[in-house]
Amino acid sequence: MKKIFSIICSLALSVQASFGFESIDEALKNGVSKGDVILYGNYVGLQRGDATTIGNESLELAHYAYLGNLGYLMGNVGLSYTSGFYKNFRASIGFRAVASFYDAHAGLFPPTGGKGDTKADFFNQSQAAIAESFIEYFDGDTSLKAGRIAIANDWVNVLADGIWLRNRSFEKLLLEAFWVNDFGRIDYYQMTRFYRPTTIGLYHTGLKYYILNDALSARIYTYFAPPIFTAVGGRIDGKISFLDFDLKGNVGYAYSIEHSNTLPTTNHLINAGKDGNAFYAQTSFGLPNVFDIAAGYIHTGKETGWGSLAIMGNNIDPFFIWGGKVLKTQPNVNLIYAKVATKVERFNFLITYGASFYDYIFGTKITKANQNELNLAMEIGFTHNVIGVINVLNTHLDSLGVPTMTQVNGGLRLTF
Repeated sequence: MKKIFSIICSLALSVQASFGFESIDEALKNGVSKGDVILYGNYVGLQRGDATTIGNESLELAHYAYLGNLGYLMGNVGLSYTSGFYKNFRASIGFRAVASFYDAHAGLFPPTGGKGDTKADFFNQSQAAIAESFIEYFDGDTSLKAGRIAIANDWVNVLADGIWLRNRSFEKLLLEAFWVNDFGRIDYYQMTRFYRPTTIGLYHTGLKYYILNDALSARIYTYFAPPIFTAVGGRIDGKISFLDFDLKGNVGYAYSIEHSNTLPTTNHLINAGKDGNAFYAQTSFGLPNVFDIAAGYIHTGKETGWGSLAIMGNNIDPFFIWGGKVLKTQPNVNLIYAKVATKVERFNFLITYGASFYDYIFGTKITKANQNELNLAMEIGFTHNVIGVINVLNTHLDSLGVPTMTQVNGGLRLTF
């Protein structure tokens, strides 16, 4: 069982957990320290349309974004340490701190609060914050994390303060559950507040059945915050390997029953409070750690898009976390996309292009609209520890609901 579950928790982790250090001193001495310093800049220019908010600033949503003309230059530093396993336990702690050097609009008061363009993305309560930090128990079959953790899930792309439990005691079955008290983002490109959606938190339970080990698997789950929404969903993943290549595909569907306290995630929807849903599928072909070519399709509900499903962000949207996403703000979206990723020694390259067809709602009027989006990301390793980061985002062909815009950000990152 331990060898099977190690695929999920990584081979190195399972080996260390199975033969954990017998003294705390040895576990601490054999821990892993990481850090980075980055000089980071961001520019956003609107070509058509007005400044737009994604999310609701009064709710302090973790994926909240302000899309307006802005530019800033700032620096931040991150430090983290993860101990080795002492028997079946290990601990990790991380921090990140930021400092603003330049704001193109020093007098801007973004909806996130504060003053200056930098506050559009870095609106944590303080200039320094705790990043991923947790205590973990792992015995080969069971993994239990508690603290501020990054949960691997279709509907989570933020840090969560909570508990995450996975169990693989049965050979073909993975059981999973998590409880989240609050959530937010602490990263080099964004530091948000941590938002508590309900007084009793947010919950997820699910199971994954390995029909043909990694070649074919199926997962079903529930995901809910009782005063806001209750969701059910499922996903099927398949993979065929031949020679050194992989052909992969997945298809998933989730339905959200919106309750009376549903989140007003956009100002445009006139059907807020009605149920949401999402269907998504992707196929890809690639050579692991060299290149990957993928194509996909996403459809969201006719009346309220995917509702509250993405309250903690998502890993379904193929575009950047920041930026003008039709998926986040408009209903009845049909997104068709393609992406290519390559990795050649110290050069990583990703390009994604998609066309979204959706209903733009203004007042009681519904207009059929479309908007295309291009994302380009590059990482250039000048040395093993000096990395150049460049991200480009452009939306075009329409500006109904989401402006036509160009965003360029990135910087120089030093890792140690």
